[in-house]
Formats: sequence, C-alpha cells, structure tokens
Amino acid sequence: MLSTLLVLAVAATAVFATLYFTAGDEASGPSAVEIDELRESALAVADDVAVKVTSLSYRDFDAQRTAILEMGTERFADEYGGTLDGMRSVVTETRSVNTGTIRYSAVAEVDEQRATAIVFVNQTGQSTLAPEDVGNAARLLITLSRVDDRWLVDAISYP
Repeated sequence: MLSTLLVLAVAATAVFATLYFTAGDEASGPSAVEIDELRESALAVADDVAVKVTSLSYRDFDAQRTAILEMGTERFADEYGGTLDGMRSVVTETRSVNTGTIRYSAVAEVDEQRATAIVFVNQTGQSTLAPEDVGNAARLLITLSRVDDRWLVDAISYP
C-alpha cells in the first residue's frame, strides 16, 4: 500500500512539474533573449528604411522608390507611395542628391507583432536650388509589423 502511494506521489509530481514548466513557457511569452533578437532585427529594418528615405536622388529615384516600398506592408505602400510620387517631380526637376546617415536610433517598443523605432538622421543634399551641401537633421518615427517572420514598415512619420 505504501509503495503504491509512493509511486502515485512520484508520478503526480512528475505530471505537475511537466505541466508547470511547459505552461509557464507558453503563458509568459517571449524570453528576454527573444525580445532582444526582435528588437535588433526591427532596428536593422528601421535604420535601413530611414537611410533609404533620406537618401533620394534624381539619378535613380524610381529604383529607390521601389526598394523603399518593398520594405513595407500594403498599407505603407499605398500611403507612402503617394508621398514619394509627389516628391518625384521636385527631386527630378531640381536634380536633388541627398544622403542620409544614422546619428542615433532605438526601438522604443517591441513585441512579437509590432515595433516602434525612433531614428535620428543627418541628411546632406545638393540640388540646382542649393549647389553647396546643405545639412539637415531629421527624426523619423517608424512603425513596423511582423509578417511571415520578418519586419515590414507599416508607417513613417516625422514628429
């Protein structure tokens, strides 16, 4: 009788321990390491798109536009595509060449589906209106969505 109770107690302990540790993993969400990986990968995309949108040139505007829009969700492509279309004539007519360089960037919020990054960019440019290099500082608030295991730009604003 005692040996039967001992076997049942050991079995029950094993079952409860298994349930506790596996349920805890599922309920607690991503680990700190996973969050850091999500943050790093989101920041890489945010930095990349920030450089692209601040480095437009009349020489290859259409290719740049395509590269930027391919980094985003459909919503982003619809909204920001119109913004870029509006810029095309100005960039082309003034023969603008701009270069953006990341000064500082960070992910403010991140989870498994969304991230928000703030990126500070130093931008230099030349055009027929300003033949000398003109410097400008820009800050971009970039919202990203996780789609099929990759970050896509969902919105860019200039707060």
